[in-house]
Amino acid sequence: MLDSILAPGIPSRHETQWTTSPAAKLECWAAFAHIRRFRMSKEQEIQELAAHFRALGAYDPDGWARSQVEEGIPQYARFVFLRQAWQSIIADGDAAWIDLHIGAAERQPRSPGASIGPALKRMLASGASREDIAEVVRVMQWSALEGMAYQLDDSGVVEYPSEKMPRVNWALFEVDEAGQPLHSIDCLHESVLDTDPTGREMRPKGVTRAG
Repeated sequence: MLDSILAPGIPSRHETQWTTSPAAKLECWAAFAHIRRFRMSKEQEIQELAAHFRALGAYDPDGWARSQVEEGIPQYARFVFLRQAWQSIIADGDAAWIDLHIGAAERQPRSPGASIGPALKRMLASGASREDIAEVVRVMQWSALEGMAYQLDDSGVVEYPSEKMPRVNWALFEVDEAGQPLHSIDCLHESVLDTDPTGREMRPKGVTRAG
């Protein structure tokens, strides 16, 4: 019975004992051994891949790995890309950048983006806390990241002034060391929140994924 559960469709020892020839028994059990080895190698692949996700700080490393191995989705490439994208977003609770930007704007008041310095000073003078300013900026940066992820997946978002103008298509691919495409990296917008380094999916502090 246990053998039938482990390998559906393959008779158990008791079922084959009186109904099949010795040659058929050997063939049957060879098939069973192959299935068991395949399952063990697949599970080993999942665990090895999950270790990589875990080292990179994935919230659900086993889920990411199992999805790649069993569904064929290049989750490792998707996770690595989004993880790096999150590096451009200020860290949760980080307000040290405020003084840095104010100082840089004071040193080069005519440089691109220097208007952030006076704006930050006015906000602080009006009573806004550094934590609130940082939270507003972080949420807007996440929103911009999600918008870019949508755009990477859909070149049809472009509105052209004329129907006669040529259309431009694009896609994001993982490539090999020679720069040759391996597979597309799709639907990144679906995983932006899953890769939030805090694990809260951009929810307010004190709120977990479970609500």
